Amino acid sequence: SIVVVTGEGNIIRVVSLVALRVQREDGHVFAQVAKWQDSKMKASCQLPGFKQDRDELVGEGIRRLFSTNLQLLADKVTITGTVREIAEKNSKEYGVHTRYLKSVCSATLHPDACVDAGTVREIAEQKSKEYGVHTRYLKSVCSATLHPDACVDAPMCEIAAASRESVCSAAMDSADAETLAALQSLPVFAPGSSENASRIVYAWLSPELFASLTSGGKDQVLNLWVASLTLPEVDAEDAAGAEDAAGAEDYVSFSDVPPIEI
Repeated sequence: SIVVVTGEGNIIRVVSLVALRVQREDGHVFAQVAKWQDSKMKASCQLPGFKQDRDELVGEGIRRLFSTNLQLLADKVTITGTVREIAEKNSKEYGVHTRYLKSVCSATLHPDACVDAGTVREIAEQKSKEYGVHTRYLKSVCSATLHPDACVDAPMCEIAAASRESVCSAAMDSADAETLAALQSLPVFAPGSSENASRIVYAWLSPELFASLTSGGKDQVLNLWVASLTLPEVDAEDAAGAEDAAGAEDYVSFSDVPPIEI
């Protein structure tokens, strides 16, 4: 980022960002839904991306994204266009007025693409109605569908099967409960291994679900869903999308920037 002084004498911090919007044939968007760091899972629904380096072109930034955080999508998408978004607001981190210059590259997933990544495990606990004892539910899932012509090559995952009704009914209206149930049915990917200090978590979201989660009005639902996720135990050599340390340092939350319309 840089700091500039306007003609009126005001100080503005300027940040250049690059993001990637990948869509499948069915319109679903590949979204970043959380980041694991410092032994905590932080929810944040946004497009994958980070800050541009000084004098770095948009194309160079996208190539850097594919070589670091998005290795699992490298050579599997076709870039179709770029739009520029400009937004201004006070930075929560620095407390100064900030202008965000965000370049969003649109891309489509190749019809025969395989996404290789570890899959997040959900763990749910509740009292069993049948046996009357506290029960932990684990569900093993062998694969997940990207779209009719795509395949998924990921380690076997375990996803919680129960607690859907109990969680949804807790201080939540029917619309939010329906959204949470939809999220809990999704495969969630976590490239990297248990040795990584930080890992970014992704999922394919419908356009409607992505718009809902990035609007800021569904934070409670997003946080409940992300809180139920735990990372898979995947060896580093088996993780096709292992994160590069430099990429992790460049991570920036776009939650301060208004949602993008493409």
